[in-house]
Amino acid sequence: MDGLIPFIEKILKYEALHVDIGYGKITDWTVHIYKQGCGENGKDLEICFVQDCDAEYAFSKAKVLLMDWMSENRGGY
Repeated sequence: MDGLIPFIEKILKYEALHVDIGYGKITDWTVHIYKQGCGENGKDLEICFVQDCDAEYAFSKAKVLLMDWMSENRGGY
């Protein structure tokens, strides 16, 4: 989580994102990053949804997926 939160804070300065981080005994760790209402027909634009029992893995994977999305859709991060 150490790398994900500062990275998201940096991105939020110029990109509006919704970020949901959660934990549950059944669902494990979840990281959901999306843009509300920016998809087709006003639906949410899904950037990433990661679910794993290992918190560090879930946060790291979400960071990589967000970096990939930023590179492909915004020309970098």
